[in-house]
Amino acid sequence: MTRSYLVNGRPTNSLNEGDVVSVKLDPKIAQSAIDGGYQVIDYLPSGLKPITQLYRQGLSGGSECDPVWYPSIIENNTVYFSIWKGFNKTLRCSSRTLNYYARVVSKGSYKGNPALIQSLKDLNSLNISSENLLEIK
Repeated sequence: MTRSYLVNGRPTNSLNEGDVVSVKLDPKIAQSAIDGGYQVIDYLPSGLKPITQLYRQGLSGGSECDPVWYPSIIENNTVYFSIWKGFNKTLRCSSRTLNYYARVVSKGSYKGNPALIQSLKDLNSLNISSENLLEIK
């Protein structure tokens, strides 16, 4: 599981107040992993807030192979997605990431806790991303 933050299409950990951030989650599910559904949970740093109404904000919905996903649940700064084994392989796309938007809301230094992917059949089958440090000016 990997996570990156992008502003204007460029990966960065240094943000400015008011920036719109594209959050990319890459949950790689091995062939040998349990079949079925998975839950992906991302914990946004408190200096960011998820954006849910893309078109009102003038944001793109992405492309066929790199779409923006709508979270299944948002609780404060915790963002949940539901996926299935094989979701990132389609007939026309070599791979997919989970993409969503967030807006910078306050200055400071923040720790991005690891994102998590977990099987819905066996909660002990999980993987996490690394932590991120974000600097918001």
